Amino acid sequence: MSVGCAQKFVQGDQHQQTTNTNGIGYDGVTGSLYVNNSDVATYSTYSNTDIIGVALDLDNRKIYFSVNGTWQNSADPSAGSNGYSLPSNLTDEDFWFFAVSDTYGSGATAWSANFGSPQFSISSGNSDPNGYGNFEYGTENFYALNSKNLAEFG
Repeated sequence: MSVGCAQKFVQGDQHQQTTNTNGIGYDGVTGSLYVNNSDVATYSTYSNTDIIGVALDLDNRKIYFSVNGTWQNSADPSAGSNGYSLPSNLTDEDFWFFAVSDTYGSGATAWSANFGSPQFSISSGNSDPNGYGNFEYGTENFYALNSKNLAEFG
């Protein structure tokens, strides 16, 4: 199943917790992509009010990140190109969690996640290929996380 999510950061420091040895993190301050606690790529940095898109393709074992609708590494998730391949220690049977953290500990970070039913107003109104969800940027061939899509795709 291919899933998508967008996270809107509205204030504070966006320095991702990237030290997990079984995870993937995109550090907004440095632009570094961390996999299993190793810096493996450099993407764009991001800041307040930027919208970070995440597309997870478990069928092809790739993950993609976008900043304000621009896929990093010139990726094209709908074509399966230039995504980061998931490491072999992360299996299809693992549990996947979308998470955000602020390692500066400033207490000023505020963010919201949009898995298809945003808490904030979106004027562009892009839905997934099944017509579900409301996203600022198009989701190509990725699906909103909801019970109907999960029932169809697993």
